[in-house]
Formats: sequence, C-alpha cells, structure tokens
Amino acid sequence: MMINGKSIVVFLATLTLSQCIFKIKDLQRMISSKDDRLELKLLNKQDNTPRNEIKRKVDAIVQKQPSDVQDTYKELLQAKEAKDEAEYNVDVIVLKKQGASKEALSALEKIHNTTLDMSLSRRDEEKQIKAIKYSLDKKDRKILDSLE
Repeated sequence: MMINGKSIVVFLATLTLSQCIFKIKDLQRMISSKDDRLELKLLNKQDNTPRNEIKRKVDAIVQKQPSDVQDTYKELLQAKEAKDEAEYNVDVIVLKKQGASKEALSALEKIHNTTLDMSLSRRDEEKQIKAIKYSLDKKDRKILDSLE
C-alpha cells in the first residue's frame, strides 16, 4: 500500500476529529481522581471500540463527578456539536458556491453522517470516510479535500 500526502492528511484530520468528539482532554483536566483520568486516557486511545461504547464509559465517569464538572462537560459537548453542525453547513454552502457536483455534495453528506454514527469505531469511521472520498472522481475528491 502506497501512502501519499493526501492519505496522511485525511488520516490526521479524521483522527483529530475522532479524538476530540467527546472532549476527553478537557474532561481530564476537570477531574481530580487519578484513576478516572487514567481511564479517560485509555479510552481516548481506543481506535477499535465503537464510539457509543466509549461514550457510555465516559458518561459513567462524568456521572461520578460534582455537578459543576457535569454541567461544564455538558456545555462543552453541546458547543462542540453546534460548532460541528455549523461547519458542515458552511462546507455545504461553499461546495454549492463552487459549483460542486451532486456526487461531491452527496459524499459530503455521507461523510457527515459517518462522523455522527456512534456505532462505528474511530478506525471504521476513518475507513468509511476514506472509501467515500475514493469513490469520487479526482476533481470531486480535490474539491472535498479543499474543505479541510
């Protein structure tokens, strides 16, 4: 398998997106229990575990925390979700403005839905996004890559 610069960029963008989806690093900073921080660190490294399972474990840790930590963490997640949705909407507008094909717009929607599918592991999410992008012709792939 040949790895090129674009593959690395796609991988790093997906990895970064996946790792911050639960705002684990911010949560770690707010938690005083060394054991809980260690468990969060380990959860943050699990690339083959379905994200809904990771979320369930993170939520269990959050439930043990004081209400100020719980409330702040909830606010962080809501802000992240709102930002992600707004950025997706910006990307749709940009693609339409650039005259992107229906295939490129459809691929963007599929990628967005893939990132929202919590039954996927981080690795499965990455593979599906890569497959979606590589199903496009070179021109459409280049347009999608320009959004990153």
